Amino acid sequence: MRIYLLVLFVSIVGLSATAQQPITITRTDMPNVNDTFRYSITDNLLGLIDLNETGADKVWNYSTLGSFNQRVDGWVDPIIGTPLIYNVTFSNFFDMNHFATISAPNVFGQFNQNFVSIEEVYDFYRETNGFFANVGLGLTINGFPLTSVMEPRDFIYEFPLEYQDQDNSFAQYGVDVPQFGHFGQKIERSNTVDAWGELTTRYRTFNTLRVTTILNITDTISIQGFGFEQARPTEFEIKWLGKNVRTPLLTVRGQELFGQRVVNTVEYLDSLRDFTLSTFPPDPVDTTTNPVDTSSTGIMDILIPEDLVVQPNPFTDAFQVRINITSPAVLHVQLLDITGKLVADLGVRYFSAGNQLSTFNLGNAIRPGMYHLAIMDANGGRMVKKVVRQ
Repeated sequence: MRIYLLVLFVSIVGLSATAQQPITITRTDMPNVNDTFRYSITDNLLGLIDLNETGADKVWNYSTLGSFNQRVDGWVDPIIGTPLIYNVTFSNFFDMNHFATISAPNVFGQFNQNFVSIEEVYDFYRETNGFFANVGLGLTINGFPLTSVMEPRDFIYEFPLEYQDQDNSFAQYGVDVPQFGHFGQKIERSNTVDAWGELTTRYRTFNTLRVTTILNITDTISIQGFGFEQARPTEFEIKWLGKNVRTPLLTVRGQELFGQRVVNTVEYLDSLRDFTLSTFPPDPVDTTTNPVDTSSTGIMDILIPEDLVVQPNPFTDAFQVRINITSPAVLHVQLLDITGKLVADLGVRYFSAGNQLSTFNLGNAIRPGMYHLAIMDANGGRMVKKVVRQ
């Protein structure tokens, strides 16, 4: 009996030792100078996972996420990798609060419109064992190099970052623009490490922490002496962080509108690949009794996203779907909420070739908010458009 209990005890200890545990994110998991990362970009999650679901030991399967674009971001030395004039502000040993250890070109790139040219935009960061913070930015407007420090600093993460951690910070900056006025922002940031578990994308599978950030940003603008403040809709960022990766593995950004989270962009770490559409996880198909004709025409062969228009959008009780298809098709139309759950089955309709217009009247059947209109063909091909019910 004692031997049996000993074996049982050892077995339990062994299982506990090998069970999945939450990781801890530290300074070593942040980017280094000369790091470059490639991201695949899409505009929605197609309801694969409910973003409101939090907790321990989760499984997030985003392996069917496609992309319509890719972007490569790089991190540079703030002294030799940015315009020299910016170093006066961010390499000042007398102001260690804003002394940058790493920098990155701003992802929004250059701007040239209405006699305003903005270029050489860089964000400056300070990394320590205790935090990763944005300390300011540098930019050149109409040939004038300008810098502005975050005061206080915008703390992106505080270390060590562990499951169920929470923190809040406030930061602001302002830039005096020659011949224009003043532009700045006030940033309220709230971070919550609300989940941990296994994340799978097209790239790989990782053990991750999930950090949900709520951002309340107020623009401060002054034009020729007339100043005002404009609060933006509440924004959110949900990031999955892994060990020794040094960049978020998956980032979901959007706004909180009508009491719902509306996804605007999704990007994930990836390798170089061709663009593909996102798809729902495929349902099992019995090819012996219901064979799939792989040679038949799919929705992407007869319709491109630009030729699918919803009007009006936002709508109240009814909307019209205008499509321009190259050949006749029978298409199934559904309305999904932002988590991908079916809200209204709008039926199957026949569309002849050319420009077609179809009306859908929902009345008061759905609540105000953001939805996905899904147009599907018989082979499971799907095209999705965002629509808003006022």
